[in-house]
Amino acid sequence: MRIIILAATLLLSGCGTYTTLSSPDWELASNLKRKESFCNETSRIYSGVSYNFCMLNSDPSTRPDYLLLDFYLHDIVFCAVADTLVLPYTAIQQYENGNLTVNR
Repeated sequence: MRIIILAATLLLSGCGTYTTLSSPDWELASNLKRKESFCNETSRIYSGVSYNFCMLNSDPSTRPDYLLLDFYLHDIVFCAVADTLVLPYTAIQQYENGNLTVNR
C-alpha cells in the first residue's frame, strides 16, 4: 500500500493541477517568470492546463527539451480531468481572487 501512495505522490508532484492548487501565487508567478513565459496572467479555472500551456509558451532558450515536451503534452490531458473534478473550488477562487498575474 505504501508503494502505491508513494507512486501516486510522485506522479502528482509533476501535475500542473496539483502544482497550481498547492503552491502560493507568488511561487507560481516566480516559476513562470523564471521560464520567461509570455503569459501575463493565467486563469484559476482549469489552472493546471493553463499553467502547462504557459510553461510551453516561453522563451525558446528556456523551453523544456523534447522529452519534457512529451511530458507536458500528456500532463495537459490528465490536468484537464483533474481540473474538471476541482472546478467548483477553482470557480470560487477565480471569483474571489481573479486571475493569477505574472509581473514581468
